[in-house]
Amino acid sequence: MRNPKTFLVLAILFVILPGSFSIAQDSEKSEKAVTLKAVVAERFKIGVGVSEQVLSDPACAELINKHFQILTPENCMKPQAIHPAEDQWNFAASDSFVALAKQNDLEIVGHCLVWANDDQTSEWMKVEGDGKPVSREKLLSRIETHVATVVNRYGSSATMWDVVNEALSDGDQGYLRDSIFSKTTGIDYIEIAFRTARKHAPNSLLIYNDYNCHIPGKRAKIIKLLTELKDRGVPVD
Repeated sequence: MRNPKTFLVLAILFVILPGSFSIAQDSEKSEKAVTLKAVVAERFKIGVGVSEQVLSDPACAELINKHFQILTPENCMKPQAIHPAEDQWNFAASDSFVALAKQNDLEIVGHCLVWANDDQTSEWMKVEGDGKPVSREKLLSRIETHVATVVNRYGSSATMWDVVNEALSDGDQGYLRDSIFSKTTGIDYIEIAFRTARKHAPNSLLIYNDYNCHIPGKRAKIIKLLTELKDRGVPVD
């Protein structure tokens, strides 16, 4: 795995250096080097995804605070990390992340409430007590409980939520990603996740998150999904 500190520094340098070679030649300008958040100014806020370990390093925290306004936790809020068993919650790392973000006056994106990937879903979420595949009603109930619990805990801290993460398939593999969620509920799990998030976080920005959105086929699926959700009145922002 790449060193996250190195990756963060390289990412910042990659953005700043192409238009700033004159800064390297001028020590006076180097003292006044622009920041990423200054470059985008009032057009939008700019964020970065990091772990709580990176954020706890004073040098990294200073660099992050200099350039960014929003933080997304890499892994500590993901369902497997925060909810390892139906009756067990692990908030230590996510609590630490939120506390450090607040200390640095940074906004938080809660990431993520539902990750639609069987490899990233704990076994307890997929089965009933007798080991049989989970029923539609039970799965939706578990999603509702998970979303409500996490959002209520961090609702005063997170201004945005990645409510559902990577629910769509890639390439020509169909529409929804093949998972316990889609096989059991269709897109209903996405709807219940967003409706529950809105109920408990009425003022937060609710996000559907995915990757490869620049690829035409994937983009068409995203538009199809969002259109279908909007037609149902689902609160996707």
